[in-house]
Amino acid sequence: MIPYIFFAPIQGITNSEFINTYDTFFGEDIYKYFTPFMRMESYENKIRKKDLKNIHTININIKQKVIPQIVSNNYDDLVNFASQLSEEGFNEINLNLGCPFPMLVKRKLGGGLLGDLNLITALLDQFFSSSASTVDLSIKTRIGLESPDEIFKIIEIFNQFPLKYIIIHPRTVMQQYSEIPYKEIFYECIKISKIPLIYNGDILTKDDYDQIINSFSNNYERKIMIGRGILKNLFLPAIINENFRFTSGSEIALKIQNFLSELLEQYRQRLSGDKNIILKMLQYWEYFSVMFNNNSSKVYKTIKKSRNLNHYIENVNKIFKEYELKFLMI
Repeated sequence: MIPYIFFAPIQGITNSEFINTYDTFFGEDIYKYFTPFMRMESYENKIRKKDLKNIHTININIKQKVIPQIVSNNYDDLVNFASQLSEEGFNEINLNLGCPFPMLVKRKLGGGLLGDLNLITALLDQFFSSSASTVDLSIKTRIGLESPDEIFKIIEIFNQFPLKYIIIHPRTVMQQYSEIPYKEIFYECIKISKIPLIYNGDILTKDDYDQIINSFSNNYERKIMIGRGILKNLFLPAIINENFRFTSGSEIALKIQNFLSELLEQYRQRLSGDKNIILKMLQYWEYFSVMFNNNSSKVYKTIKKSRNLNHYIENVNKIFKEYELKFLMI
């Protein structure tokens, strides 16, 4: 069975510049991309301008692979999202019920919504009773606000509605990204869910993928969502798909360097000032630095010392000359 790999949304990282660039170099192994969550301008009932700009700059050739994710606890916003994104050419939206950022949780947004199951029920009931339901709705969720057992009541609610699928990160909101995911809870969810499920969380290698897939039932579709694992190994989807074919380390390094050059160019076109561009690239290098054998801290510090864009480019070239990449078929 062919794996279907969904690229997880990460705020400030998986925006249009990154999606466009990643798909150019590695996209054949990605089934769907998800945007960072979008929000409404509360005073206009319109999608935030910066969020619209992000989807407007997605390459038209890959638009059908991109799913806009939204964060909302308001029925009118949900309907407006569906209507406005439909006009933009999207036929699916993804509702975030899992983001653990404290400021969102306090406002019953993202993972905070899991603390009010009546509100979730009302939102879904109103959405699917409206004309907006012509747009497919999927959900990305955690397994509960505080307790992993909360997911069973949550699944009972989801089962009442024609959701396209549910992406489950098997941690609670309060865990954020600490502790081991409750994989056994996901397995129990497979047994009771009437809606297709997608696993998300802590997939960093092909071995992680294999262990997760093999621990679920035989009828579980090989659909998974990966975020940080791909940022730490740009070839991970190709490795999982057994589509990683290179004849030399220099060939691998060249592809990564070309990818980095194009990503830099994307930001040079959008941002002004060397400092702003370097700060943006530093966000990515927090992840990219892990690609170099036992030298991630040195690599990151080298990039951080960049005084201007020319110096940044010199430092990138220096890194590829001095440090070895660690891509193995695992």
